Amino acid sequence: MSGNQKFWIVFSLFGCFVLGVIAGVLLDENVLDVMQKKRRDEQRQATRFPSLNTMADELVLTEEQREQIQDIFKRNDERLHAIREKYIPEFTSIRTLLIEEINNVLNDAQKQQFENMIQRHDEQRRREADARKRYMEKREKEKQGKKDSGNN
Repeated sequence: MSGNQKFWIVFSLFGCFVLGVIAGVLLDENVLDVMQKKRRDEQRQATRFPSLNTMADELVLTEEQREQIQDIFKRNDERLHAIREKYIPEFTSIRTLLIEEINNVLNDAQKQQFENMIQRHDEQRRREADARKRYMEKREKEKQGKKDSGNN
């Protein structure tokens, strides 16, 4: 086999490898991630109380019913917020106690790793809470935009 043929064989194999990597990345980003997100959303929807939009679509609510149910949601959000405010200090003290008790079992190196785990968990929860807040604010602005355009 000549050097020229070896070059083309190696070049072809390398090209196939590169194309496979590119196809894998594109497949992962555009197909698998979308499928995983859809599956997560379906699981989340299965465990959450139906939203006003879901109820409106499936139950074919009138505008008056939508408004009444929206008021019900707002009242219950206020109730849930009051409960949250009442019990957050208690949850916080229990969590602090839990961390202290676990730290009493760990050695120094494990304590540092555990602290890092807790920090990562707290940061993730903050990011998720911020994302939820931004999403709810965006939805509220969209609703206001629809109401404003409907009144004109």
